[in-house]
Amino acid sequence: MEKLKKKNIWNYILIVVVILGIIVGYLSYLQDKKMDKMEEELEQKKMEQIDPHSQD
Repeated sequence: MEKLKKKNIWNYILIVVVILGIIVGYLSYLQDKKMDKMEEELEQKKMEQIDPHSQD
């Protein structure tokens, strides 16, 4: 009986760790997307400064 309880606790710990990992991974993915968007905007501003008449 004692062994079964320990196994259950480890299962819960494993599930929590996996869920936390997914959350952290997703947040870091969102952060990456945000940084990419900011870099894109900076690049566009640079291009506008170089050639203000060019339009995509």
